Amino acid sequence: GTTRLLLTVIPFFREVIISSFSCPHCGYRLSEAEPAGEVQERGAKWTIKLTCKEDFDRHVVKSKYATIRLEDLDFEIPHGAGRLSTIEGMLRSALEDLQETQNDRAKADSVVAEKVQVFISKLALCLEGVSFPITVVLDDPSGNSFIENPQAPQNDPELKVEQYVRSKEQNQFLGLQLENTNAQRENGTTFTVPKGSAIDRETENEGIEKEVYRIPSNCPNCQIEGNSQMCMTDIPYFKEIMIMAFNCEACGFKHNEVKGGGAISEFGKKISLSVPRKSDDEESYDLDMRRDVVKSTSAGLFIPEIDLEVTHGSLGGTYTTVEGLLQAAYDKLFEGDIASFYKGDSAENERRKRFDEFQKKFERIINGEMAFTLILDDPLDNSYMYSPTAPEPEPRLSITCYERTYMHNEEFGLNDMKTENYDSFIPPENSHIENTGFEAQNVFAGHRPGKVFKSGSSGIGYYDDRCEEAVDVQDHMAKLQIGGAATHPNADVVAKPDV
Repeated sequence: GTTRLLLTVIPFFREVIISSFSCPHCGYRLSEAEPAGEVQERGAKWTIKLTCKEDFDRHVVKSKYATIRLEDLDFEIPHGAGRLSTIEGMLRSALEDLQETQNDRAKADSVVAEKVQVFISKLALCLEGVSFPITVVLDDPSGNSFIENPQAPQNDPELKVEQYVRSKEQNQFLGLQLENTNAQRENGTTFTVPKGSAIDRETENEGIEKEVYRIPSNCPNCQIEGNSQMCMTDIPYFKEIMIMAFNCEACGFKHNEVKGGGAISEFGKKISLSVPRKSDDEESYDLDMRRDVVKSTSAGLFIPEIDLEVTHGSLGGTYTTVEGLLQAAYDKLFEGDIASFYKGDSAENERRKRFDEFQKKFERIINGEMAFTLILDDPLDNSYMYSPTAPEPEPRLSITCYERTYMHNEEFGLNDMKTENYDSFIPPENSHIENTGFEAQNVFAGHRPGKVFKSGSSGIGYYDDRCEEAVDVQDHMAKLQIGGAATHPNADVVAKPDV
């Protein structure tokens, strides 16, 4: 037979290699899709609730690292060859694989075969649309899989996308940093120190003192070691924020992110800016487009005039201007793979027409031909928009504080946080919590093997270090003491090491 290879770009999947094999003698055919680009910085988990038969027609890009799980049937399609299909196509392939091996299974174990046959019947009923709703989860640690949203650019209430930081096991599964990890294990540490100090800090005097922290980290694109830089700064009339940036000198990859500092705010915040049409008030328009904006990963962006809704996490955390934020959203929608997906040959005429109309409206907003309202809704109150009249109110800029709902707190993990009376926690009688080996100490007095210095249930002092990476932490703390207390980030509370 003949195997054909094609390097192309699939929307949301970047570059891929599509391979196709066909046998002219027996008619056997096989097609696969393998990613040709880089592994994404974070893994992605897509969760969709199927409520009608039309949902089975959604396109799915599944990389070879991804798994598909049906929560209602407790059934999982393991990682394997990459595929470009629909939800129905993926599930029918799994059903056919089970049916093909059913005869062999019955000969080996009739009891197991009967149970599998019952499951096959349930899966067949699901595909016929008898047992809605159905929850499908697509989990891809490489971040290169995708489920179509037919309502784009509007938000799909039945589709949820989560990005997460990969575990060490997942990085090893993807083949990332294996050589570096093995070398670090031989040396007994996973923390490498730049020349001269454990953490290289630069001090810049520009009226105020800024500390830039440099921490060694590998580039997520080419895996060559570089430096992640972090800086804490204060924004007037807002709060302290952390700006993080990574620039790879080898491949040119750049990434920056903004995180809110300090405690989580008690209330959420909604910031609304009314931007006039450029021809009506050019001075106000230019001022609004140049406003500084801090958009955190927990903030959503909305423009009601064109029904645009960008959920939190879609554009990441960034420090930019109103114009820069709009341009980033435009590029994400119309200059990348999304545009080819909704405007390509495979797109439906109605969907293509709706997407073209939406693009024209967005271009009118960017060109100042249409007045609009820009809304940042941040349940954690980590976003900010500059106001020249602060702290006095501004007519076109409104800020509304609101109480978070239970679902907001659940989504950000706040319902499970215990911030009051945690010192009085009493373990259950059958608890496996052991003695902490507490040793009281008011200040850090140097590295002690098997101990960690912290404020715990018994007060400030040394506790037995029971974390899995105890060896790494101990080695890290030991290196922080090289040269005395001056090398420690918290030098004002660190005593000289024991001699």
